[in-house]
Amino acid sequence: MFLLEEADLLRLGRLAGMARAALCPQPVVSYTSTFNINYTNICACACSFCAFYRPANHPRAYLLSAAEVITRIQKALA
Repeated sequence: MFLLEEADLLRLGRLAGMARAALCPQPVVSYTSTFNINYTNICACACSFCAFYRPANHPRAYLLSAAEVITRIQKALA
């Protein structure tokens, strides 16, 4: 709870680096960058841990058209 509520970003970074080194002590670190196209954020599950979803009647709920999805795919490819 301390880390969640009180720790500053630099401390979190140092602790994350220490945790990674404990699990994978090799001196090489790599990251994967992904691009996920979510055609909607409308969901009926209402999970208590999800900050992404919106109910269908929410003002920030969205459903992308096929053309909008294609545009986002083109941007991702570029």
